[in-house]
Amino acid sequence: MSKLSSKHSKRRVNGIFYPLPACLVNSESFRTLSPMANKVFMLILSQVRFKGGTTVNNGDLSATFTQAQAWGINSKSTLKKAIDELLARGLIEQTRTVNFCETDKNRPNLYAITLWAVDGCDGKVKATQAPSAKWLHWRPAVA
Repeated sequence: MSKLSSKHSKRRVNGIFYPLPACLVNSESFRTLSPMANKVFMLILSQVRFKGGTTVNNGDLSATFTQAQAWGINSKSTLKKAIDELLARGLIEQTRTVNFCETDKNRPNLYAITLWAVDGCDGKVKATQAPSAKWLHWRPAVA
C-alpha cells in the first residue's frame, strides 16, 4: 500500500485547491470572459481561504492596482473594465464600496465570489446564508 501511496503522491503538487464546479466553468458567463477579466477573477479567487470545506473570507477579497500589477495588469482602466465585466456577469459582487475621502483612502473595495455565501469577516461585511450565484442568470446582450 505504501508503494501505491508514494506513486500517487508524485502525481500532483501540494498546496491550496480552489474548487470550481463544472457548471460554473462551462457557463456562458465564465467561458466568454475577456482574458483580463479571467485574470482578475483568478487574482480574486487566489485570496479565498477555506476551513472545514467552507470559505472563511469570501467578501473580504480585493483587487487593487498593486495586486493587479503583480498579475501583469499595468493599467488602472484595464483593471476597472475587468472588475466591471465580472460584476456585470455576476461572477463577483461588491461587499464594501470605498469613497476615496480622507478616512477611507487606504481601504480597498471588497468583493465576494458569488459561487459561495458571503462570510461576515469579523464584521467587515454583511454575511449571507446562501450564495447569490448571479452568474447563472447572466445572458449576453442581443445585438
